[in-house]
Amino acid sequence: MASSRDEILAIASLSLCGALISFRCGYRLLCYCNIHTTCSRKWHLDDTMMALASIPLAARTVCILLSLNLNPSQTFSLPSPGQVAASGLTAQQLEENYVVARKLLIPSRIFYAL
Repeated sequence: MASSRDEILAIASLSLCGALISFRCGYRLLCYCNIHTTCSRKWHLDDTMMALASIPLAARTVCILLSLNLNPSQTFSLPSPGQVAASGLTAQQLEENYVVARKLLIPSRIFYAL
């Protein structure tokens, strides 16, 4: 299936945020601030917790994007004949995709809570 504009925007924003977080974490791990003697730009425990917080964010985004790929309309009803014809899949495969998409919403909510 082709990705929608919202999915592409979500992937791009997650990639940008992940790259910025990774850059900042790498900078703070490898470089010390030499601007002045009282500078305290060093890696601390709270930095580790914030870096680890990006893991559930990425996992939630993956779950939601997979769910949107499997069930773009996020419907709870059975697929219509028009949807079956448009997707190129059988009705059975489309129903299975809908069930898996609904099941992916549970881990995405758990990752959101983390």
